[in-house]
Amino acid sequence: MLFIQSNSLAFSTTASERLRLLDTLAASGHNPLIRLARRRFFQTLMGQGGDASFDAKAAEIERECASKQESDKGVAYTPGDLFSADDCVLSLVFGDDAETGVSAGIVYSVETAEPLAKLERFCRDVREALVEIKEEDAGAAATDAATTPPSWHARAGGSSQGLARFMAIQPADFVRAAAVHRGARALGRASELMEEGSVRAFLRRVQELRREGYTPRRLLAEAGATLGDVSIERMLDAGLLDREVRVSCRKSGHALFDLPSSDSLAAVTISRAKCSQCAAPVADEVIEETINPSRLAVALLEDGRWLGNRVYKMVRSVGIPDSEIATGPAGAHGESHLAVEVCGNSFLFVTR
Repeated sequence: MLFIQSNSLAFSTTASERLRLLDTLAASGHNPLIRLARRRFFQTLMGQGGDASFDAKAAEIERECASKQESDKGVAYTPGDLFSADDCVLSLVFGDDAETGVSAGIVYSVETAEPLAKLERFCRDVREALVEIKEEDAGAAATDAATTPPSWHARAGGSSQGLARFMAIQPADFVRAAAVHRGARALGRASELMEEGSVRAFLRRVQELRREGYTPRRLLAEAGATLGDVSIERMLDAGLLDREVRVSCRKSGHALFDLPSSDSLAAVTISRAKCSQCAAPVADEVIEETINPSRLAVALLEDGRWLGNRVYKMVRSVGIPDSEIATGPAGAHGESHLAVEVCGNSFLFVTR
């Protein structure tokens, strides 16, 4: 999981000031990746590169391109740049006026050491470079205080509307149901166990064999070959399987019906029900314990919700609050959607 943090500076810059700022940052060890790629392209275009004369010519071409693009199209030649560090990426984005100003940001992961301190140092270097440029323009004797860059401010976490729009298009009944079941312990255990491919294969095989009328003993023998290291007891505890009682005709072996418990069987035998095949009382027929995929397991298999719930748990584990996460119903082809708001930016996870 990646995180983004940014600061803003209410200060406008011209095209030439931006290029000079990038030069100053490069001299201090912050090499602008996009600009370096452009410079290499200009050097390749001239057929050579590497010495000071060709570097100067590449810089001249860059200034000409910047001037022409700004005069012809009114679009900034340097809208921003990226700076690579050991364990993060720094960014610098220039606005069109003082209101949008300059934005400095950092993209980092949980393994990044002191990301906010790195952003703070980068912002300090940018501001000092801007002050130096303004002093050079105004002259060494006096600096116009009005042109001195103000202080950096953390950008408001507001306002990406992606999560809100995603939630707005979800069916109301699904949103209510998801709020009840999301993160439930039973759903979490079942989803975690279903990460095992052998468990999913076993559940599908049990469904197939039951439809074909296999006896419980043969069903376990056939389907158990796909189960691997996961025991049936674990699947029962996770709510993926239900125990049932199967009643079969003693003469033909045909399955008559399945009951959810022995209590249900007692109620049937007391009623003196008879076999539709041989007319014998139910109490005289073959009675065996069997298993059946639970309604939860069937639902998780059909719509792939087990994978979506697993992604939800992973997102929660990195510290994102539940209020910043929304899920959508499974699509026609088994794809699930999960939207997350992180540092004012929206992300959409699609699993299938």
